[in-house]
Amino acid sequence: MDFLFEAQDRDRTPFGDKWAGPSAFEPWEETLVATFDTRAGGDGQTVQVFCTATPARFYKLKVLPGENSVGTPQGAYEINTGSGQAELAVKVAEAISKGMLGFEPANAATKPRHE
Repeated sequence: MDFLFEAQDRDRTPFGDKWAGPSAFEPWEETLVATFDTRAGGDGQTVQVFCTATPARFYKLKVLPGENSVGTPQGAYEINTGSGQAELAVKVAEAISKGMLGFEPANAATKPRHE
């Protein structure tokens, strides 16, 4: 059954040149497979994408803390996917790293954005 944990093209292809995963996954172990860095001075946040092979593939996006282009702190958070969602993980990670998608606690939304 070890073949079920070997990294396949379906694992690597969605990540393209960002793929940094192993040739074979350790069963049920969270493994870093890609990093989407933000641009300096931009509004994005760096995102690390982890995969857990069960043998289905589950993805966790760990969004690192940082500051946006005007120096406002951006907190860290995590996003989890259901099985087989490599393409979704890539699209969300790319959008967050470019500042095109972000999340914040509901109570933060009640604060005025511009004072």
